[in-house]
Amino acid sequence: MQNEKEIPSLNSKVKAAQSSFPAAPPEAVQTCPFAKQAQVEEPAPVEVEVVEPPPAKKPAPAEKKPTTPEKTWVKIKLIDMVGKPIPGERYRVKVPGGDLVEGVLDEQGEAAAHPSH
Repeated sequence: MQNEKEIPSLNSKVKAAQSSFPAAPPEAVQTCPFAKQAQVEEPAPVEVEVVEPPPAKKPAPAEKKPTTPEKTWVKIKLIDMVGKPIPGERYRVKVPGGDLVEGVLDEQGEAAAHPSH
């Protein structure tokens, strides 16, 4: 057990330390006198360089789709209800380019009409 003489001297030290602070109402807030004040430094200036964006690239030319070759002739085939060719019939066809071609179907019931150049 501690010596009784030591207790009063400890109590007197605590009271002495408490009395070194001025009395304040319980809701009052004071900064600690031992706390270090933070030093706020201004940030160093930053150099900014304005850069223009690169010029926009032109889009690549669209691939040209191959065009279907222009048809320059017409083939005719005439068959009956059962699929048998009908030869010797006359025909008249307007071919690409606007020409009118006339003729007679061959023995297979077919003809090819070509525009005249």
